[in-house]
Amino acid sequence: MTQKYATMLFEARKTKGMTEEKALSLVTDDANYFGTMMMYAGDAHGMVSGACHTTADTMRPALQIIKTAPGINLVSSIFFMLLPEQVCAATPMPIPCTPTAVSPSALSTAPGSYRLALWTFSAFS
Repeated sequence: MTQKYATMLFEARKTKGMTEEKALSLVTDDANYFGTMMMYAGDAHGMVSGACHTTADTMRPALQIIKTAPGINLVSSIFFMLLPEQVCAATPMPIPCTPTAVSPSALSTAPGSYRLALWTFSAFS
């Protein structure tokens, strides 16, 4: 699988300077690249990351390889906290943090997150 994903990564990014050696190193040594390549290949529907990785390190492979949907120019992430009695979700603000930036970000994340994002904006601005 590693060689398959490395070849796919090289093909997807060679115009951006990706080498076959660098692609193999990334999918071998970086769980975020390996997981992203699993999704890109259709071998997985999603991945969980972030507990041991920064948001940038988590999102970079997805933005480089899978990219955003057509017409979407803002990205965000969501954090799930599993507590004994409930599951909480929080999303950081997109940059720039304005109501017009928050709304599309929330709408593209999930229908229910729109209220959460607007509450978060009003609570922290």
